[in-house]
Amino acid sequence: MSQLPTWVPVLQALLTPTIAVAALGIAGLQLRLNQLKLKHDLFDRRVKILETTRDFVSHVIATGDVDRDELVKYRMGIINCRALFPPDISEYLWNLWKEGNALRLLETQVRSAPSPSTELMDKIDARAAVFQDALVSDDNFSEKLLPYIQLDHRVVPKIWPHVVDLVHHRWFWDGVLVVAQITLLAYLIFWQHSN
Repeated sequence: MSQLPTWVPVLQALLTPTIAVAALGIAGLQLRLNQLKLKHDLFDRRVKILETTRDFVSHVIATGDVDRDELVKYRMGIINCRALFPPDISEYLWNLWKEGNALRLLETQVRSAPSPSTELMDKIDARAAVFQDALVSDDNFSEKLLPYIQLDHRVVPKIWPHVVDLVHHRWFWDGVLVVAQITLLAYLIFWQHSN
């Protein structure tokens, strides 16, 4: 049996916990990165739905007509809103589509009729009023949506600002590198002596 300096077995014993701590740190960083990615993906999907709604409402207000293509585009844009928003918001978004579709169907009947009856015209006026109410039904709708379209850009918890400052210093990483080199050197020396 070869005589090793006393510090080699000590470093050898510290090698496994050092690797475990490093792996734990990397796993923690990956967890945080995945949480941020999830939050950004959710934000992107919600913003797409809101942009689709804004475009649809803007088109209806600008043209005064509920176009079939715009209805189809709007429906395809909000199809996943129930998974992304609470029930009251998703119901509002679907209600816009339902009211717009009902109004479009009535307008199609008027266009296809040789001379539309006053009853049909009254139905259109009533449905248009309902659709107009749906468009402006909730003045604070944007305020309701605000919590769902904000990102918290804080990357690390507030209780760790000193740890973050420490990690951003070059001397910290130099120290980590020196410890890793010493640990590796001790492992290689032990491996060479054991063979």
